Order: sequence, then structure tokens, then C-alpha cells
Amino acid sequence: MRARKSMHWKTKRFLIGSAIGLCLVLGLAWGVSRFLTPYNDLTGEVESLGTPYREQYLLRSKEDVSLVPWDMKLADGKLYVGAGDYDENTGPVPLSWYDTQTGEWTLDGYTVEEEAVVRFLTVDGQLTIPGTDAREGWEAANYYQLEDGQWVKHRVLPEARHCFDLLEYDGRLFAAVGATPGSSPILISSDGGATFTNVPLCAQGDVIDTTNHTLVRCYYLFAQNGGLFGLVLLDGEQQSQHCIVRYNQAAQAFDVVGEADSSLLSGTAVGYRIAPFCSTVEWRGINWFTNGTLKRFNGANYIEDAGLLEDFVVWDLLVYDDALYALTCCEDPQGGKQVVVQKTTDGENFTQVLRFSAQKNPLSFETDGESFYIGMVNLVAPTVAGSGEILRIPWPARGA
Repeated sequence: MRARKSMHWKTKRFLIGSAIGLCLVLGLAWGVSRFLTPYNDLTGEVESLGTPYREQYLLRSKEDVSLVPWDMKLADGKLYVGAGDYDENTGPVPLSWYDTQTGEWTLDGYTVEEEAVVRFLTVDGQLTIPGTDAREGWEAANYYQLEDGQWVKHRVLPEARHCFDLLEYDGRLFAAVGATPGSSPILISSDGGATFTNVPLCAQGDVIDTTNHTLVRCYYLFAQNGGLFGLVLLDGEQQSQHCIVRYNQAAQAFDVVGEADSSLLSGTAVGYRIAPFCSTVEWRGINWFTNGTLKRFNGANYIEDAGLLEDFVVWDLLVYDDALYALTCCEDPQGGKQVVVQKTTDGENFTQVLRFSAQKNPLSFETDGESFYIGMVNLVAPTVAGSGEILRIPWPARGA
């Protein structure tokens, strides 16, 4: 039987209440009319596409968190949706996708042998799933790629328990992993992802010994200003370190260059947006993050508040047609929520593309230029029962 996760991960259900508290702190109940535009209210045009995975998880009596749509990705007219719960170990995940042309959900026929699917990436032009929590032994972690229409599992990440991110940089493939204590949370491949080796972490020139740490994890890798960076959590009995590291090619190591926002790494983000489920995208040479508040990397050693969308909780980010889109939400004093999709073309000013009334919170979204697809989550303690519904909203006629 698999070992249970540490208490660090078992606390996530108690974070739901913090989402409500954060809304109050941000003053999101001041009144919708204060910051919502009067047009593009598409409440009457919202279409429910149902809840993928419901039947599969109901049969296992593991509905609850397993239905949370952690992430979405469109590929070749198919909308892939994440699912599972790697705290409660509810895998494997029978991959499911929505055909945007036929309007039908289809079981892919491939089962991801992980406790959850929480991220979709594009690596070397191929749809890729980082193996969040393998159902096999913890001597190696996995990643999965859609190759010539078939999913292929790559069990090649040594001394790792989880794979959180993958990024191509300077002709090599880097992997952000949850490593075995004593190892490094960042791996490198020089042969296209066939094999990987550890890249040590260094502080002031000395290699960091991770032997006595309970969690050795890198959650995100990102490139900016000619450098490769990562967000690292080293959690020990005495203290936790939240680090920004930068790749030092000459030393073949990652050097600590700054302190990371702990809310991006230690499970204190809004509701179920806990690490590694905050959203991050690269847009116009800048890496943007959200853990409820929109943030951006300064290109050197710090992730700062962007000072934008301060009247909203920001749940997800995506880039489409050279614009940055944000999935946001605010409390409606008339009851329920107002879900608002917003965009910026200059990185300083956001316009509201569409909005609609809802009783649940949004969590993830995707667009094909004709419709927005939004995954909903029910933030009601102590469970998230009723989560997982996917909504489709047409692109506004205004052409926003």
C-alpha cells in the first residue's frame, strides 16, 4: 500500500474557508456596479457541457475532489480536462476529452497511471502530462506525451516521486520534480527526454544538502531575460525555504537568487488553488503568476504583485491571439458570484470580455476563439461536492 502524504498536503480542505476570507479582505462584496461593465453579460448564453469523469469516479465512490477540473487544454479540436486527487490517492485517471465539433465527451481509451492529472503542457509541440503522483514505486516519476495520436508513458525521472513541470531550454529538457530527500528537485535531459540526471541546487557556491528535508520540490520552471528559473520548496522539520533559483550553465547547477512568495509554494493560495495548482504563463517575455492575486516576475529575483485586477480573485491565466486573458471572480451582493473573463494587450490595463452569474467559483479555462470553456468548482466546506461542471460561453459579439 502506498504511503500517505505528509500533513502538508492533508490540510488542503481547510483552505476552502480561506477563499471566502480572502474575498472579504479584498473587499469583493462592495457591489458589482462599482467595477463591472454594463455590457457583455452573457448569463443567458451559458451552456453546461456536463461533468466529465462523474460516472467513473462515482463507480469508485471517489467523486468529491476527484472531479475538480484542475486544468484544461485544447489540442486538435479536443478539450482535455484534468481530474483526480493526489492527496486522497483516487487514481488512475481515465483520460476524457470533449470534441468541440461534435459536442460529445469521449473516453480517450488511455488511463493515466497517476493519482491525478493536474496540468497539461506543450513540450516539443506535443501535448504532455506531467506525472503528478505515480501509482508505482517512488524510485522514478513519469511524464506522458501524445505521440502520433497515441499516449506514451516515459518513466525516466530518477529519484523523483512527482513531476510538476517540464520546459525546453537551450536545446535541453528540464523537469521540475518532487524529489527523494538527498536528491535535487530539478533534472536535465540532453537526449530529448529519454534520460535525465540531477542538477544540484547551490547557495553562495555551496551545494544544498537536501537529505534532512521532508519535501524537496520544484513546482515551476520558466525562462526570462535570457535565464532559466525555477520555484523551489525545501521543507524541513526546523524550517521551510521558498526559493527562486537560476540555472548556472558554467557550474551545471541552479543557484538560489531570491526568496519566493510562499503562497505560490506552500499551499496557502486561494481555496483549492494550492501548489502546484497556481496558474502561470509567459506573455511578451514576462512570466505571470496567480494565486488569487495577479503577479509577475521581475526578470531577476522576485515575483511581485502586478497591482492589477485588485477588485477580483484571479483564478487562471491563458494567452490567446497575443493577448493575456485572466479568469476572475467577485462576490455578487445579490447572491452568488460574478465570473468575469478579462484581457490585456499592454500589460497594464484590463478590459472585461464577458461576465456571467454563477453559484460556484471558476477554476480553469480555455478558448478556441469561438467559445470560452470554463471549469467550475464548489467552494463549500468541508467538501467540494458538485464540482467539475464545464461551461461553454460564446465569444462576445463585440469581438473583445
